[in-house]
Formats: sequence, C-alpha cells, structure tokens
Amino acid sequence: MNKNVLQKPMQSFTKKSTWSKTTATLLFFILACVNVMQAQSPNLAWAKALSGTLGDQGRSIAVDGAGNVYTTGYFQGTVDFDPNSGVFNLTSAGS
Repeated sequence: MNKNVLQKPMQSFTKKSTWSKTTATLLFFILACVNVMQAQSPNLAWAKALSGTLGDQGRSIAVDGAGNVYTTGYFQGTVDFDPNSGVFNLTSAGS
C-alpha cells in the first residue's frame, strides 16, 4: 500500500507499508517509511524508517508550513521510535 500526498509543487511525500515473509514463520512488519522527494528531481532528499516486532502501519502524513513532517499510525509490540542510532523503545498497551 503506497499513498502519495503532494503538499507543495516542489515536494512529494510518500508513506509506504511493507509486509515480509520469513522461512517457516509469517512475520508481519511494516516499514513506516517517509520519503521526501524533490518533484523536479528523482533524487531522494531524505528517508527515515521505523519498524516493530509485530504489526505496524503508517496511516497518515502531513507537512506544516516550516517543512516539518508529521505521521500517524499504529503499532503492536515494541518499536524503536528513534530513527537514528539511539534507542527510544515504546511498547503497545494491548492488541
């Protein structure tokens, strides 16, 4: 499932959900990936990814006037919400 939101003539924002299958175990995970692309160039400006131990999904994406990107979604299990080298684990409170 991919959804594109055009916020400005110069930028396109993409939300991706990806499911993966491993050997002998069906593993559901979503790579909540925000890609910011320059509309006039195919080059990737930046990307951040979050994935958890169980089902996760990005649901919505928005950009404010200052260019800050906001996403919403849900997750089950534990997700590291620090998209860089640090760790900021959150665990869901149910299913």
